[in-house]
Amino acid sequence: MRRCNFKASVSHFREAINAPPLQDGLLIIREHSVTRIHLNLDLALAFLKKHSAANEAEAFEIFQKELANCQHPDREIILFHMGEEYSKRKQWKQAVKTLQLCLSVSRKKTTAITPKANEVLAKTYLEQYCVDDALDTDQRREVLKLATSYSRKAKPSEITTGMHLTRSQLFYFNNDKHRAYQHLKKYLDARLDECKHCCYTCEQRVRTGSVPRKCESCKVALYCDSEHQKMSWKNERICHKVLCPLLGFWRKARKKKYIMSEDRCESVFRTLL
Repeated sequence: MRRCNFKASVSHFREAINAPPLQDGLLIIREHSVTRIHLNLDLALAFLKKHSAANEAEAFEIFQKELANCQHPDREIILFHMGEEYSKRKQWKQAVKTLQLCLSVSRKKTTAITPKANEVLAKTYLEQYCVDDALDTDQRREVLKLATSYSRKAKPSEITTGMHLTRSQLFYFNNDKHRAYQHLKKYLDARLDECKHCCYTCEQRVRTGSVPRKCESCKVALYCDSEHQKMSWKNERICHKVLCPLLGFWRKARKKKYIMSEDRCESVFRTLL
């Protein structure tokens, strides 16, 4: 499904959902068994890969239906994915409400979803801070404070590549430029290493023997196909169109083993933000 082949993904999950159950109540899906809830969740996420109002409506209808019928811990997983998808669509209030519900489900016992939910909440508040023109000065200050608070909940071992980019922006907005530069460099290092093996858009590992599509400009980003390259070019505020020159520069910098100066970092942030 991460390969974003919409028709194949939807067909696969519909077929699996409609397959007859075995005596133990599980469904066999080629290599492994999964519950019907997770199949419906995967179907909803497959719909959301293909952007259209009809697909989004059907996906969120599936989310709501499964949410009404399931118990912890599946409830936590569904709330997380719902919140993440609301955030991607700039529906800030729904995203925050859903992700906070997700955290309240896991509050008594920290789970693997907890750091992910905190990360998406931090990014949600950050994106709202950057693009929501309806916020006044006090509201912007409060949103930035909340974004910073959620970003700090992650333990060092839980900081992902995306969180390094989020933290670099937050430290910059909070006038801690030294730590902003540190996280930017960590983000770039991680991105360069990940792009050697995975599609830049769907993060699926490039199969041995395949010839992935490479960005001709930065010569860093790999893609499953041209559709994934188009998706990465303009889907987010800081998309590959923005990062492409920086990734290309960082590739050459690492190869020649020289360090990006703070002046260079400052010019990068002016471009990014």
